[in-house]
Amino acid sequence: MVRGSWHASKCVVHALYPNEVSGTGQCSPFKNMRKCAFTLIELLVIIAVVALIAALLLPTMGRARESARRAQCANNLRQIGIAMHMYCDDHNGVIPVHSYGPNWYGALAPYLDTTGNPFFAAIYRCPTPSSYWQASGIGLIDTAFALSVPLFRDGTTGVAYNINFLFTVSYQLSNVKNSSGTIYAYDCNDDFVDTYDNWGGTYDSSKGDKYVANRHSGGANILWVDGHVGWLLKDIIINTEEWWYP
Repeated sequence: MVRGSWHASKCVVHALYPNEVSGTGQCSPFKNMRKCAFTLIELLVIIAVVALIAALLLPTMGRARESARRAQCANNLRQIGIAMHMYCDDHNGVIPVHSYGPNWYGALAPYLDTTGNPFFAAIYRCPTPSSYWQASGIGLIDTAFALSVPLFRDGTTGVAYNINFLFTVSYQLSNVKNSSGTIYAYDCNDDFVDTYDNWGGTYDSSKGDKYVANRHSGGANILWVDGHVGWLLKDIIINTEEWWYP
């Protein structure tokens, strides 16, 4: 009876693990472990596949991050547009402009709930960095945050946007002929520190090229007078003159 039971058990083991029963009837647990071990070539193949997948995913992740930064930049400009219209409501329809007197970002600061010096308010900073850096006596100038405003040693920067210089002091919002097709503010280029430029009432593409940035995939976010924000290629922005005339 015992001999029959042992034989039955051996048959069950052999049925479940046909390769694990030795000729003597004993199970060999180490045999299957040896067969499951990776060879050096197999490990190298796995590493190469993982590296290939990472190389394919990294550009996609980079584009996703830039897309998020561009969206945050557009949201900044959208809030600036809302503040601009609130300012107009409180100042008899006068549009805040870039001038040597009260500056546009200072004029809008009370409507954007900024604290301290409005020049360093986060809402005026574009989150996309630039590759161009320039040494200065106070640290570095980060030209990614347009106007080449100083990047102080604590990491703070100033405004990243500028406004249409064809808007003159005391310009009335009601005088804008096409509010949905007229530029108010935009991603500013890398080369100016809080710059005001008197365009003398005229525009040409060289003026736009000097100021409009291309840090968002070759283009810039634009705030139009009616308050909507959109992204366009820099070449289109600077070569469409009618968008600049109020």
